[in-house]
Amino acid sequence: MSWNPLLSAEIQVGKPIKQDLMQKVKDNFEYLYGKALYDAGILNGSFEIDADNDGNPDNWTKGLFGGGQGMYEDSIPAHGRRSFKFVHPGGTNNGGGYLESDYYEVAEVRTYLIGFILWSTAAGMKNLVHVKYYDKDKNYIGTDPDTLYVAANAGNELVYRSTTNPTSPKFIVRSFIPPATGRYIKIKLIGGYTDTDVAGTTFFDNVAMIPLPNAITTGTIAEGSTSLGTFQNLGNVNIEVPLITSGILQIDFFAEMKTTAGDEGTFRFTVD
Repeated sequence: MSWNPLLSAEIQVGKPIKQDLMQKVKDNFEYLYGKALYDAGILNGSFEIDADNDGNPDNWTKGLFGGGQGMYEDSIPAHGRRSFKFVHPGGTNNGGGYLESDYYEVAEVRTYLIGFILWSTAAGMKNLVHVKYYDKDKNYIGTDPDTLYVAANAGNELVYRSTTNPTSPKFIVRSFIPPATGRYIKIKLIGGYTDTDVAGTTFFDNVAMIPLPNAITTGTIAEGSTSLGTFQNLGNVNIEVPLITSGILQIDFFAEMKTTAGDEGTFRFTVD
């Protein structure tokens, strides 16, 4: 749902107030409410707003697979007052469905975190979370790796590696870097994919995205004398980096040792 401005002709003195005008006012208030619930980069990331009462969360597009169902779940939300679920009925080529987000701006020189709550009634269901990349004109350029979560099927380095889904709510955090020319993304949540014949229900809630600094810790350098014949023992260099509960930790380091003939140098790198 987008902002729909009121026209001057609709509010002229003496003009009767009609249902369509009040509906527009209501929708605009719901839109502003959704903006107020802007959840770490994702509009309506907890699926709370459905201003037009069509059963689908605003700012998301719903699609269903053969035999599938997709609907709100009010009785067992994990965040806020409700979550969204997809039901896979079982059977070959059947499935649940998906939610696809609006476009969100990104830059190829930044790293982003996406978090979401997921759980399933059947651990063997195939669920996926994709990031779909688009260029500046919003042409799809989906470049691998674009799968942040997959269960019941192993994936690439950025995939949440698990052959089973959590059966109680779990907050999962993954990271991604847009490819060259990537300027927009869409997030696609798939519950009960069609190539896995496992009946059950998958729940999604609390989808959030934040950009990270290009480096969490930088500039820690241990350097001895560069003159031949001398050496400085710098001892231990400790770097403490706060970690998220789930995700990818990338560590880059460079060590150079210059010694006189016959001398041996050692370098040890450990992570505790």
